[in-house]
Amino acid sequence: EGGKKISSNTEASGRYHTDWLNMMYPRLKLARNLITDDGIIFISIDDNELSNLAKLCDEIFGEDHFVATFVWKTRQASGKQVAHNNTSQEHEYLLAYTKNHEVVFRGVDRDRSSYTNPDNDVRGDWAKHPLDVGSTREERPNCFYAITDPETGIEYQANPNRVWAFAPESMAKLINEKKIIFHPQGKNKPYLKKFWTDLKSESKPITTWLSREQFNLGYNTEGTQLVNELFHGEKLFDYPKPLSLISILMEQVVGNNDLVMDFFAGSGTTGHALYEFNVLNSTNVRYILVQLPEKLDHTKNEQKAAADFCIKLGKPLNIAELTKERLRRANKKVQSANPDYQGDLGFKVFKLDSSNLKPWDADFDSLSQDLADATEVLKADRKPEDVLFEILLKYGLNLTLPIDTHTI
Repeated sequence: EGGKKISSNTEASGRYHTDWLNMMYPRLKLARNLITDDGIIFISIDDNELSNLAKLCDEIFGEDHFVATFVWKTRQASGKQVAHNNTSQEHEYLLAYTKNHEVVFRGVDRDRSSYTNPDNDVRGDWAKHPLDVGSTREERPNCFYAITDPETGIEYQANPNRVWAFAPESMAKLINEKKIIFHPQGKNKPYLKKFWTDLKSESKPITTWLSREQFNLGYNTEGTQLVNELFHGEKLFDYPKPLSLISILMEQVVGNNDLVMDFFAGSGTTGHALYEFNVLNSTNVRYILVQLPEKLDHTKNEQKAAADFCIKLGKPLNIAELTKERLRRANKKVQSANPDYQGDLGFKVFKLDSSNLKPWDADFDSLSQDLADATEVLKADRKPEDVLFEILLKYGLNLTLPIDTHTI
């Protein structure tokens, strides 16, 4: 209605990449200003714009604020292939950037079951770790040498393509402390005896999210099934993100009283995930979801189901209405599964608008009428609630404050 184009950017457009970059740049620029000093941004992206997005983020956030490009598996392998090159795209990416360098991922829990104490070592449980590393003799010449088992006298020469992990002085100390495991007959290469108590942390760093078993991470079909279940079989969204993906991001970096913002709310998965996160962790994390009221056209096959559903609800035909309905249904689902939960599972909806106050814009030729009109400072079509929330914003108060009505 405001004359702004909010239709989809099709690949047939001659300015496909340019249009996408022009859409993303101001949002990311704003995102950097909104992120707290200890904040982090995750951006989901596929192969089409990965390289462009990385350049954009390097410019806005700075190359030294790049954290990682995580990979996650979006679907199972199938016969579906990309034309002409016999490949199948089964993964997407998550680019992570910080406002500064203070964000630390929690990592994943180490497998304690691999640490045992078969020899009753007084130092406790231990596990075998490789004693070599993936560096060559040329790269680390000081780690290319021979070590000797003090019990048997058997000598072990370093592999020129995988040298020892420790310099000679450190290796001698480990052997003296009996932290190197030698085979009695010298049949196997030696291993490092690493004790559980020697670990700096009970968690280990994240490298990739391709392992579904390690992270309990679902495919895109998980997101589709969940949304279809919430809407009783109605297929309203294309490829909604799985709840487990957003949950993993939150588990890694979100703390109590944090605020999570999603610039592209879509099916509302972020809000749904936050409901469950707060219930499971007894936290008070809030969210802001942003969604353009992109119109739905029931004459188009791919939009007909979503448009008809809005008509059935008596709501305007746009995606934002579906986002809100998903959150309402997620609210009920989480509440029914956790009847004793007393936290906040609600949300408020705000629409961007101009000020409720009339601007002073006097014209000398109609000054008398302008002065008369100025006796009423509010625009004619505004409600008391509109004015209230504008005042809250201008005073820097939270829009989530409880609102009561009193008759005086």
